[in-house]
Amino acid sequence: MLKSLWLNLTLKRKLQFIVILVLMIVGAFAEAVSLASLIPFISILVEPNKIINLPFIGEISIFLETANQSSQIFLITTIFVLTVLIAGLIRLLILYANISYAVSLGMDLSDQAYRTNLYQPYIYHISRNTSEILSGMTQKVNAVVFGIILPALNLLSGLLVFIFILFTLLLIETKITLIAGTVLICIYLIVSLVIHKKLLKNSEYIAEKQSEIIQLLNEGMGGIRDIILDNTQEKYVNIFSRSNYIVRKSIGENNFINSSPRFIVETIAIISVAIAAFIFAGENNNFVTMLPVLGALALGGQRMLPALQQSYSSWATIKGNQKSLDDILDILSASIDDKYKTNEIKNSLPFEHMISIKDVSFQYPGRSKLTLENINIEIKKGSKVGIVGETGSGKSTVLDIIMSLLTPTSGEFLVDGKRINQHNILEWQKNISHVPQSIFLSDNSIKKNIAFGSSDKNIDFKKIIKSSKIAHLDKFVNSLDNKYETNVGERGVQLSGGQRQRIGIARAVYKASNLLILDEATNALDIKTEEAVIDSLFLNNSNLTVIFVTHRISTLENCDMIIEMSNGKIKEISYKK
Repeated sequence: MLKSLWLNLTLKRKLQFIVILVLMIVGAFAEAVSLASLIPFISILVEPNKIINLPFIGEISIFLETANQSSQIFLITTIFVLTVLIAGLIRLLILYANISYAVSLGMDLSDQAYRTNLYQPYIYHISRNTSEILSGMTQKVNAVVFGIILPALNLLSGLLVFIFILFTLLLIETKITLIAGTVLICIYLIVSLVIHKKLLKNSEYIAEKQSEIIQLLNEGMGGIRDIILDNTQEKYVNIFSRSNYIVRKSIGENNFINSSPRFIVETIAIISVAIAAFIFAGENNNFVTMLPVLGALALGGQRMLPALQQSYSSWATIKGNQKSLDDILDILSASIDDKYKTNEIKNSLPFEHMISIKDVSFQYPGRSKLTLENINIEIKKGSKVGIVGETGSGKSTVLDIIMSLLTPTSGEFLVDGKRINQHNILEWQKNISHVPQSIFLSDNSIKKNIAFGSSDKNIDFKKIIKSSKIAHLDKFVNSLDNKYETNVGERGVQLSGGQRQRIGIARAVYKASNLLILDEATNALDIKTEEAVIDSLFLNNSNLTVIFVTHRISTLENCDMIIEMSNGKIKEISYKK
């Protein structure tokens, strides 16, 4: 899984990792040097006359032979302080580099996951739970950053420090270091083997329940009116509480597993140092000569244990968040269609004569029954077409086929005799404006919601006003204190359903497309307003092709063609006399 993560990194991040790896090696070497410098430092304090006979002195022994005692002490003290200071500064630098790298990588993963999701086909989005996608791009990315990437860096750093210090201690005192090192490693290996399944299970609980929590939050906030009216607050609180408890409990267990071995190992280490001191005291007549070695072993253990604990804790954290990484890699593995990798589409596909649906059938993934079966429709440019039928008759699926959001399971969709395929979908879609039954409004001004997706500098205010008049929105907007700068609230909560729909219609008109599709887009309007909006659309746009789904028969009076659907088939097509 870490290999798969590596493959998703940019070249820049891979190079940064190599730099950090080199920094870790330098830091581990500095730790070893600071440990080795402890022996001459303690020795010159205990037995100044024997300093030149100690290991790790090297080229400075000639200077020490000729220097007086205070100079020797000053030099060795300076070397020891400098090595410790340098090692400490490098540790801080590594910590900063690791955190900065993990945060940057998390930003890359979030951007990549968001991009990958947005560029997936429509069928992908309607086949997946939105809460699962949102959880993947927020909570699970954070889990990967602070539960996988940063611990992996700490694991590598800790292992390098452990290895360098262990090697240094082996040079100082082989027998005791070998025994102590073997015991410590065995303890952590045994603990790891015992608890790794529990960590994996908890990681699955955390990933699964995080998606459920996002779903509950969406449902609770989205359906707050019904919850208040039905007095079902406690029901949602109880469901949320159960999922939240499992997540918190699993995180708590993982944290305990991460930290607990440290206390056992520290106890064993202190006992080992005491036993080593006892052995040295019994084997050597002059115990004072062994104090530097004991000091080095004690300091080495003090440095080595945190490094080993850091490595184990990082491994346990990675295991505890493995399922989140799996989910993120699953999102990132979704390919982006080649049609989106081309340069920005500037020109729309020519639409001069006719839209044709020929022998089209469609079946949603996972369903045994066809949603559409052998549909044949021809729509002339500039005509006004109404589609009617019972719920589930296939009306919206026909619109999705026309908008090329869905690809026919069989049959073909043509514009001016040209088949729409993966190579020209984007050019065709530039012809289309769509107004759904439920209008999405951002928490922004009316002006920006009409010119949705346009940057501030590209908004044409004259077009905003014209579009608002056609949608019969202008009188309402002009009655507001801030007019077009009025904020609509989250999802347009401060507006009525009819006002939201008229903003949606104004948005579609603002795009000035060749084809306008209205999917139950006027059902929240009163009959008088609906008639006025439809008349405005028809009268002001003779070349505009309009296709709309509605349940109101009165809306169909001015249609050139009415398509009646039933059970995924065309029941009847009638034309204006």
